[in-house]
Amino acid sequence: MSACDLIAHTSIAPEPFGRVIVEAMLARRPIIGAAAGGVPELIQPGQTGWLAPPGDAAALAKILEDCWGDRPCLRQ
Repeated sequence: MSACDLIAHTSIAPEPFGRVIVEAMLARRPIIGAAAGGVPELIQPGQTGWLAPPGDAAALAKILEDCWGDRPCLRQ
């Protein structure tokens, strides 16, 4: 995780608990998560990360593009 600039949790199936998300947060890395299952309980959009609709590649790409263009988001 520490080698990554940003972590994307892109599961298309709802997960009751997003362990990858918690690991990314512990590594102090920005996180984009699929808004399903327990993930929305872990990520506060715009504060602790971003949420994308599961399976929506265009929405995920937009968030990645916005974050890449706004380098401070990579230093959360």
